[in-house]
Amino acid sequence: MTKSPKTGPSPSVIVFGVVLVGAVVACILGLLLNQAKQIEQTKAIVELMKAEQNVRYEYDIVYFSSEGNDRMGEEAMKFSTITPSVADLDRRGAAGWEIVTSYLEMETAYPNFGNDKYVAGLQPNIRPQRLVVVFRRRSPPVSSH
Repeated sequence: MTKSPKTGPSPSVIVFGVVLVGAVVACILGLLLNQAKQIEQTKAIVELMKAEQNVRYEYDIVYFSSEGNDRMGEEAMKFSTITPSVADLDRRGAAGWEIVTSYLEMETAYPNFGNDKYVAGLQPNIRPQRLVVVFRRRSPPVSSH
């Protein structure tokens, strides 16, 4: 009886198989590590959201008026501006207030109203009347007694 030669995989196939298995294991480990990081980030976000749910705010509305120009006659055509006090804004910021929103309240002035020299009708002049600024800051926590 003659011995038949061994017919197993060649050494290069074995090396390729080992490298392939190593690469697959590395990919799986990388995916697991990435997933673990994502889980930790998600937990941190959930904790922040829980903390924000219990936050209460108090609000304050501040009005900054324009320079006092009349709405009729010659004064009606004068330029109007609103300049908030920087010192007041700094003081509010130092006390924990932050600006939530702001908007202008507009007014219409009528320079020709009641003037017999003008017969062409009313000529409106739209200008800011006052600046409204809404502030908020965190309220002290409410005790649960």
